Amino acid sequence: MKLTKKSASLLTTAALLAGISLAWPANRTVTEILPTVSAVSFSSVTSFQITVGSSPTMTISRAGEDSWELTEPISGPADAQAVRSLLRHINRGFEFDVRVDSENYDQYGLDNGQRVLFEIFSNSDVPTHSISIGSDTFGGGSFVRLPNSEVVYRGNVGSRLSYARNPSDWRDKMVTLVEDGSIVSMRIERADNTLSFENSDGVWSISEADFDVDQRTIMALAHNIGHIRASEILSDSFDANWETPAATVALELISGESIELVFGGLQQGGAAFVSLGETNYRVSGSKLAAITRPLESFRVLQILDASPIDLARVTMTDSGVPRVLVRGEDSLWSVESPANIQGNLQEIALGLSALLSLRADSIPPEGTPFGETMAQF
Repeated sequence: MKLTKKSASLLTTAALLAGISLAWPANRTVTEILPTVSAVSFSSVTSFQITVGSSPTMTISRAGEDSWELTEPISGPADAQAVRSLLRHINRGFEFDVRVDSENYDQYGLDNGQRVLFEIFSNSDVPTHSISIGSDTFGGGSFVRLPNSEVVYRGNVGSRLSYARNPSDWRDKMVTLVEDGSIVSMRIERADNTLSFENSDGVWSISEADFDVDQRTIMALAHNIGHIRASEILSDSFDANWETPAATVALELISGESIELVFGGLQQGGAAFVSLGETNYRVSGSKLAAITRPLESFRVLQILDASPIDLARVTMTDSGVPRVLVRGEDSLWSVESPANIQGNLQEIALGLSALLSLRADSIPPEGTPFGETMAQF
């Protein structure tokens, strides 16, 4: 078959376009394989270093299974909670989202005067991982660079601010960390009275109380005092009106150790101030509020404490028809009144359980009006 001039021209054009398509595919996307920083288990990290710009390097080293020490540029116990929070990123590894640039480091906070150099060590003088962290970007990511690479990536490595702290911000902020069951006595001196708590075989008493005391309330107080974390470690010269303290707390532990806390008279912006030894701390004002609560607030708050299996009949009276539940020989509940009502066994069980474990939030001051009776059981 003989091709016409027009057909030959079309075939030539098609061949040309096909050749161009093979050489430079218009719709082909070349996906770059982005590097990753492999995960390092928390237990294998022996130390890490953070260098912000040209500032002195800060080093934190493992002191125990879950304890850490600042070794430079200052020394002292490090905040284990802050360390664990930071290392959770390396514990799961770093993934990079996109390649951003290969220069203009100052625009990304990655030049030597700005970058945060984060290095992880595992029983070696050579870092297991080393990464430079620049400015934060959208979506919780940051600009980063890897050693011996000029490429800028964006990755989810945690905010730059979580790395670029002052060394003093890494100091241990736990004022007290005491197991609940290890406290055998608490003596709390307040402006107007003193309360003496004694723990005998897990049962608490208050020497100054002439009533039964609520065990859960006292256990919550012991936990509050035994677990105090500061928001800030203050200077030795900070004056929180220590001369006129709001409260002084003395703890005696099973080990024989004694702990004395002094809460200053100054209260500011929802914060209280406590001194332990020669260190002053800013803590939540809720700690002082728990310690200075009145003696009456330790009365028993448990109104009922029984089991539904102890009951045979329950009557609720209000402004309408009395409701009566009875438990049969098969231990199943039924509605006796109003007549011809089929009870929901699950709802009955939940309701009785809630009623029989009824506990007050607090005891109102004497003379507080009871108000109109809404229902009677």
